[in-house]
Amino acid sequence: MAFLQIQGRQQDFAAFLGGGGEPILEDGYREVIVRDPDDSTREHKLGVMSIDGPMFRHDHFCGSTGSITRAQQVRSFGQSSTPAMVVRTTTPGGQVSGGEEFADAVAEVSEKKPIIFWGESMCSLGYYVASGSSHIMLSGKNAMIGSVGVLYNYLDFTGMLEDMKLRDVYVAATTSPDKLKHHLQNPTKKELKAFAKERLDPLHANFKTHVLNHRDVQESALKGNVYYTDPALDLNLADSIGSFHDATLLALDMAGVTNRTQSKPNTSKTMESTSPEAVATTTPAAAQPEATATPATPATSAVEAAAVEPAAETPAPAATEKPAWATALEARVASLEAENKDLKAENAELQAMPAADPEATLAAPAEDAANATDGTPGGLSYSEKIRQDKMKAQA
Repeated sequence: MAFLQIQGRQQDFAAFLGGGGEPILEDGYREVIVRDPDDSTREHKLGVMSIDGPMFRHDHFCGSTGSITRAQQVRSFGQSSTPAMVVRTTTPGGQVSGGEEFADAVAEVSEKKPIIFWGESMCSLGYYVASGSSHIMLSGKNAMIGSVGVLYNYLDFTGMLEDMKLRDVYVAATTSPDKLKHHLQNPTKKELKAFAKERLDPLHANFKTHVLNHRDVQESALKGNVYYTDPALDLNLADSIGSFHDATLLALDMAGVTNRTQSKPNTSKTMESTSPEAVATTTPAAAQPEATATPATPATSAVEAAAVEPAAETPAPAATEKPAWATALEARVASLEAENKDLKAENAELQAMPAADPEATLAAPAEDAANATDGTPGGLSYSEKIRQDKMKAQA
């Protein structure tokens, strides 16, 4: 069982995840303490960031954290002692402004420390930022990812203004004739096409360049479509499927702070594990981009891997002195065994005694009846006779 400490309060990992398996964290960044899954005496720091809803450049009052602030938080994480970060993402995208700085921060820090993006929705700007991370893990088969493109929308009030006999007038300086070139004031289709080519296409080109610099993605996946999990894995938009728990363990494994075995992640679309062993024991290929051109063929099983270099994989453990607690425990066990032996012997003596009949009476000799002074008739119950004999023997 893993435990987390959030803002000074230790919580069970299950409580942290909540009933649906997702972390109970408000929008923003937190550092938590995770107990090692294989060694309860060890604890590790983990950074956790949550992105919920549309992304904007600046912080919103009573709303989401801005991309500029997130970029600063990522860079602070990179300079801290916290070894890894998991970013929980559920976003349809957001404002271009500020997004590039956030994406660059993630890509730069991921070169030094593992940053895992996990969630059910990483679209548009959300994927722009996630593509530079160490590993992208989707929460399930219905997760959505992609939308690599740029969209611009505006409201055309022309008809309404005409009905009100109003006009929206702009005047530019004679020395800056291009100032109104793409102002979109009652534009024609030709003008809209020119606007898209000159203003939006460069942004899309930068988006694609960023993705291709960090992931080996097929060009056909970068035209604005949104993909569910299976095709996303086929197109290499994502790396694996798993729970948030899996993502936290994978982050710690990649940071090298746990003792779990690391291997190449399973990027197959059939991967449907919520088991930590199935996902959290992996090292993503995205963390080593230089190796993608000529990947080595991994061993098909742990046995084959061990057979290659048995001496390096399984070094003989050094002899260690028995700890004091083990010696004390052995002494206590020996004492309890001795007490148990004595109890068994006493029980055997009791079993050897003749069976007693509580209803039977033992006739008293004549002299006992003559000497009776309590006025009771001669004769005692069998059980009373036995009790009195024991009392005399003890005296």
